Amino acid sequence: MEMKDEDIRSIRDGVHSGILSRTAFSYRSIKSLKFTPQLLAIYQSTLPLHEIFPILPTMAFPSPVKTFRDDTYPSINPTLSQLSTKGKNIVISGGGSGIGPGIARSFAKSGATSISILGRTQKSLLQTKEALSKDYPNTKIYTYVADITEKSTLDTTFQAVKSTVGSVDVLIANAGYMPDLHSIAASNAVNWWAGFEINVRGAFNLISSFVPVASKNASIINISTAVAHMPYAPGVSGYAVSKLARTRVFDYAAHEYPEFFVLSVHPGVIETAMNAKAVAAGMNYPHDTSK
Repeated sequence: MEMKDEDIRSIRDGVHSGILSRTAFSYRSIKSLKFTPQLLAIYQSTLPLHEIFPILPTMAFPSPVKTFRDDTYPSINPTLSQLSTKGKNIVISGGGSGIGPGIARSFAKSGATSISILGRTQKSLLQTKEALSKDYPNTKIYTYVADITEKSTLDTTFQAVKSTVGSVDVLIANAGYMPDLHSIAASNAVNWWAGFEINVRGAFNLISSFVPVASKNASIINISTAVAHMPYAPGVSGYAVSKLARTRVFDYAAHEYPEFFVLSVHPGVIETAMNAKAVAAGMNYPHDTSK
């Protein structure tokens, strides 16, 4: 396959403008671009290593997914009857910040009976509760100040949830942490390890506190990240490796509790404080919507 100079410049322009994205799970599709071995060879021969990783597709092409999306669409509208959560009790960790409020809002739209949001900051939890209660008065919103790294606190919290609303039908494991983006040697050891404390230990704590209060055939949704499955992304070792380990924790939960539905989901790239840290470090991908 022969490529003209202007074609190569077009590829480079696409990289620098953020149009081409390696994590092609939900970002803008480049319908006219074929990810052939020849094209990948051109990437590797014309771009420095630090510019290669954002554009090499994680998924094999042609993909079984015909359309890549960066916004919601009708068939996943939470108001659809087949997606109703009427009669269900939901618990969301990290429910007051990041994408947590958006997740809670979708469950409220789908008619959930109750949504219990957990987080470390009471102010953001109460703000989320106020907004949801105003828009969805038929859904009961409860807030709990809880740190997922503290097992005893989570045990108490989940027991309080059960005492208030009954068994829990859905756990959204959303709370997470991105350590500062540096190479391994340049990282602060405490900050780097915090990724494991929150993302991995937190996952263990959430699951083990949830199981005793879960309803039969409950669901556990782990909010994951595509970065965990990339071969390499500069500066994100603390985040990528801890999130990969976290995913394996939920993999084990799926086997140990086969009565539960367990799923890890890459939510896309959402404009949050966590994402702002990545953008500041130069990882500026196209944004998806969480609404």
